[in-house]
Amino acid sequence: MAHLHQSRHPIVITIAGILLIGALAALPFVVGPPSEEGLPDTAKFIGRFHPVVLHLPIGMIIWVVVSELLNVFSKRLDAHSSRTAMGFAAASAVIAALLGFVLYHSTPDYDRELVERHLYGGLAFSCASILAYVIKVWTDTKGGKGTWLYRTVLLASVGIMTITSHDGASLTHGKGYLTDYAPEPLRRSLGMEPRRTEKKIVDQDAERAVYAGIIVPILESKCYSCHNEEKQKGRYRMDQYESLIAGGNEGEAIVRGKSAESNLIIRIELPESDEEHMPPEGKKDLDDHEVQLIKWWIDNGALEDSKIADLPTNDAINEAIKKSSSAVTAKPKTDRSGRN
Repeated sequence: MAHLHQSRHPIVITIAGILLIGALAALPFVVGPPSEEGLPDTAKFIGRFHPVVLHLPIGMIIWVVVSELLNVFSKRLDAHSSRTAMGFAAASAVIAALLGFVLYHSTPDYDRELVERHLYGGLAFSCASILAYVIKVWTDTKGGKGTWLYRTVLLASVGIMTITSHDGASLTHGKGYLTDYAPEPLRRSLGMEPRRTEKKIVDQDAERAVYAGIIVPILESKCYSCHNEEKQKGRYRMDQYESLIAGGNEGEAIVRGKSAESNLIIRIELPESDEEHMPPEGKKDLDDHEVQLIKWWIDNGALEDSKIADLPTNDAINEAIKKSSSAVTAKPKTDRSGRN
């Protein structure tokens, strides 16, 4: 009799699991899209527990994965079964998905594409969790046979959970919330674009033209005295964009995208004792942050109309921009002749 009861147990769980998976999969199609009016206040109240409850299945799944990893590395024949934890994970995933479904129908003003992807992801995660639990029941009944299938489905559920969690975070905190600060290797592996900025710049700086707002003030304070309309040392005029790019006697001064090969930077970085060093002896050298900004501009195309927000930055560049902005603010306004 005990043997008969034990053999029926996984069968009952399997039938219940299949029915539940079918019901969850059919739910969006049976109920249909949310109405414009949404659901009553009571439903809204219930649905808003979704963000609270969803952390339970996430935590339980992580616990199950950790348990399985410990079992793999311990290689013990009497390894602890994760069936109970997997059961709680599946049950809590179903509850979280149902609450999310209620929230979806009670608040119809979300980003429709994103919220639907999150909804289907939650349902898929619930179904995968149920399937993993059913398989775990069978593997325990069969003395561990089929464990590889259980772990495969478990990992699949973790993948679905990760994607769904990302969409949920995007709904709550804005798109890209989980990936904005992801390490570059991870971004590349996910096929994402490199991060444009590591630190946001204030709006008034973001709209500043790099050439007119940053490069010109630097050149005006350190270079224009020898390279202007009246005086063009080395036949190089720097107070006009076209002339700055073109260069003088030594040919092209700026190689777009390659500051290290640009004669302007090469001359600036020569030792001060070198007679080819710019600016010449007796003139104030460019500060480190000023050289850094000119390199940054050149490496990103040396365009005349690019704005700060258009170019990739990092903490060092942002700090250099701040220093440059402070210097420009503190400097009295002058015309091209140098008069106050």
